[in-house]
Amino acid sequence: VADKTYDSTTTATPTFTISGLIGSQTLTVTGTATFGSSNAGVQTATAQTVSLANGTKGGLASNYSLSAGQTDTATISQKALTASMVVADKTYDSTTTATPTFTITNGLVGSENLVVTGTATFSSANAGSRTATSQTVSLANGTGLASNYSLSAGQTDTATINKATAIVSATKTYDGTTALTSSQVTVTGVAGVSLDFALSRTASLGYYSGGKWYWNISSGFANTTVLNNANVVGATYVSLGNLTLIGGNSGTTTDPNNYVLPASNASAYNAAQVIPKALTATVAAADKTYDGTTTAAVTFTVAGGLVDSQTLVVTGTATFDSANAGSRTATSQTVSLANGTNGGLASNYSLSAGQTDTATINKATLTASMTVAGKTYDATTTATPTFTISSGLVNSQTLVVTGTATFGSSNAGTQTATAQTVSLANGTGLASNYSLSTGQTATATIAKATLTVTGVTTNVTYNASSQTNSAATVTGKQGSDSIIITGYASGSNAGTYNDNLTTGSSAASNYNISYTNGSLVIAKAPLTITGATTNVTYN
Repeated sequence: VADKTYDSTTTATPTFTISGLIGSQTLTVTGTATFGSSNAGVQTATAQTVSLANGTKGGLASNYSLSAGQTDTATISQKALTASMVVADKTYDSTTTATPTFTITNGLVGSENLVVTGTATFSSANAGSRTATSQTVSLANGTGLASNYSLSAGQTDTATINKATAIVSATKTYDGTTALTSSQVTVTGVAGVSLDFALSRTASLGYYSGGKWYWNISSGFANTTVLNNANVVGATYVSLGNLTLIGGNSGTTTDPNNYVLPASNASAYNAAQVIPKALTATVAAADKTYDGTTTAAVTFTVAGGLVDSQTLVVTGTATFDSANAGSRTATSQTVSLANGTNGGLASNYSLSAGQTDTATINKATLTASMTVAGKTYDATTTATPTFTISSGLVNSQTLVVTGTATFGSSNAGTQTATAQTVSLANGTGLASNYSLSTGQTATATIAKATLTVTGVTTNVTYNASSQTNSAATVTGKQGSDSIIITGYASGSNAGTYNDNLTTGSSAASNYNISYTNGSLVIAKAPLTITGATTNVTYN
């Protein structure tokens, strides 16, 4: 069986050779054969019909028989295709990669179709009209099988590599103007490569003619590249003005001929940012009364950084390093800027927290009530007070209050006591965070003390003069009270005289007095009468 080129059929072209003929007889053999598959590759062909015809030397076909079914292998070759290629225009990307579309122009069998893909490269990566040549082609099944066909690369087409749009960006710190300097502008190209630029055009060689070089002269040399807006909020793009791409290496990603500048409007290729200008500020913390919190009331003053005569309003929060009373350091925790005057916009500035100042957390003033216990007269004004804080404690804190108080008089009766000293001690709160003044008053009763006056019995002997009892004992006397006892019994003649003791009204006001009277016993004096012997002369 002869090899053939793929034609989508199984038809084979067989040639038969006979064995079994008698003598030198010959016959002519023809027939048909089919491949086991119509697809390209080494295929087995099988004879389907055979036909004998008379030959030579007496060979009559009618004398012989021949069955079909003979087999042989042959190759069905892939059918070569031709194709055209169209390459899409692209934007400069520093590569020669092209995007081709292939169309099969000849070679497909019947109505079969295939999918053709491949790669192509431009003759140069640089912007301009470029020839693209296919480098690889690949066939994929359509209604036909790709394996039955072949397609060579090498197709060509012309397309344009358009100049890439350079990316212009500007960043500056707010200064109240739209002006830009070269250091504040960046121009980048493909893959972020930095492109050289000038913000004001200068004279440059233009063209050669008639044996002379002619200069291109820009009209004016001013830098007209500015921000569209001077403010942080509002600055979105660069108004390019006289910005021009310069320098670079020819044929590379830095070649200005491969780029165009973007339009002077906000886009992915033209962006600007104004960074808020950092301010410095001082903070003044106000003294406060202890309230159990570290919250500080502060006033901010901008110390530096404002542009021209602009002003801003600065507010914020601050906390003391301790909530307790004393000299404390306040540190700002948050700051907030608000628009001021003369064009001062808060959005154009930044201010960090952290400023410090020293202020005093004064002790909280308490009020308290006092009760005083009644007592028995003791000749002193000392009172025993109990204090109750009535207001001023922060939250649910508690303190222990002690102190001293004195009555207005030490005498028995209803007396008014006044606090002389108070002392605070820690409870659930700290005593050092509070103050409490004295002066609280309360009334209480000083009860009379018990005073016992006990007389004694004094035995004396009659001496012809008046004698008085004495030495009564006093029990219950308080302090340095002077108790004057009167009513002692007295007498001059022998006998018993009873006391009628009393202390007088001054003692009676402070004491409940009980008396036990004594007595004066005057015993008769012994009298001895002794006669004398008297010798006289009779007269």
